[in-house]
Amino acid sequence: MTRALVASILLLAGSGFLAGQSTAPLAVYTAEQAARGKIAIKTNALATKQGFGPCSDCHAENLTGRVGDPAELPPLASLNPGEQKDIAKVRGRVPDLVGPAFRARWANRSVQNLIVNLKDRFAPTLSDETRLDILAYLLSENGFRPGPEPLTMETDVPFRLLAGSNGP
Repeated sequence: MTRALVASILLLAGSGFLAGQSTAPLAVYTAEQAARGKIAIKTNALATKQGFGPCSDCHAENLTGRVGDPAELPPLASLNPGEQKDIAKVRGRVPDLVGPAFRARWANRSVQNLIVNLKDRFAPTLSDETRLDILAYLLSENGFRPGPEPLTMETDVPFRLLAGSNGP
């Protein structure tokens, strides 16, 4: 009986300790970063040396990606030859940067994974600040809320813990 009582006390004490820990959602970017990112995502030349335009060229004006529909904007024919070639390589399908599919794709990953993905795959000519501003804008467009602390190259928070995250 004494062992059961001690075990119960320890269990209750442990659950009280865990309950006291903060589980508040995290905000990992500022509204100012997202505002700059909104401009940068539509105006930057991601890799001018490689002949690419802004993110919205390949990912569509509303950043919902491309599925090969001729009505997608901007029209595929209006893009430079390098962009057209890259889009053709993926059979006209470019992943979305906003919406449920994006959130589902990144649900089990961290913000750091997205930072590394953008740095490694795209935007070699962008400054880290512009790259982070673009990522902040993507987070805002996906319903994650801003906070007082800026997004940094070291930010490493699972998407499921972000403020505004209601799951994928």
